[in-house]
Amino acid sequence: AKTQFGIAVSPLTDQMASDSTRLPGKFHRDPADRFIVSTARQMDATLVTRDSKILQYGAEGHVQVMNA
Repeated sequence: AKTQFGIAVSPLTDQMASDSTRLPGKFHRDPADRFIVSTARQMDATLVTRDSKILQYGAEGHVQVMNA
């Protein structure tokens, strides 16, 4: 991941894309959100978001989240 100004940019890997199709629990079908969640899970990163669906998924313990 390339870091600049405290922000890390990471490419979407084949593994992240593949994992996005089989996330644990129930998560909606939006492919972009699934890529975001899969990437955070693979990188053991915390998502900072206001997206209620991602926040709920995090509250269920599937991904680390922080309400923005």
